Amino acid sequence: MTAEVGLSGTVDGRRVRGTIIVGTEAAGGVRLEVPAPFGAPLLVLAARPGAARLLLPRERRYVDAPDAAALLDAVAGLRLAGTDLHALLTGCGVPRATASGGERFPSGWTAVPIAPDAVAWLRDTLRPVRLAAMTRPGLQVEYVEFAGAWPARLRVFASAARDARLALRLSQVEVNTPIAPGAFELAVPPDATPMSLAELAASGPFRR
Repeated sequence: MTAEVGLSGTVDGRRVRGTIIVGTEAAGGVRLEVPAPFGAPLLVLAARPGAARLLLPRERRYVDAPDAAALLDAVAGLRLAGTDLHALLTGCGVPRATASGGERFPSGWTAVPIAPDAVAWLRDTLRPVRLAAMTRPGLQVEYVEFAGAWPARLRVFASAARDARLALRLSQVEVNTPIAPGAFELAVPPDATPMSLAELAASGPFRR
């Protein structure tokens, strides 16, 4: 899928805000770009399972990490692998979800285990029936609004490593459109210098 995502909220109590161009695939490929009003983007992240890189083009600095989760945690407080981010944005909750059992409550909510540590929450008032929320240790996702079959507004609360309270608004969503394999790889400019994950987190690319 590809989409434009408006991000707002707080990470560790500090306000964050920005617009992100997102591309994800079910196999775990991720590409994020934060555009600037003009010129080079503020941030570019590209990742596949086992390798991830984030570049700050205007600062000529970059960070390498073993996976997208470490970089997403540093910039947005969300420790999500590429497969998890794809599932979250497409309204699946978790990758490779398999329902087992369930419990219906008088309030109109139904809880369905969809992974060893994840629960899908459905609401009787939604037609067609679709995922209204997903919970797992350290993460809660609420699907506030849909545009057709796809999420349009989400609320995400994370507390696994950092405290993140974020609102996501998706637009220009396209699904099942091939993304070139090279999009999930990122070359480092010859004059760029490395930085650590701690330095990246302190720089706060989305901080406002």
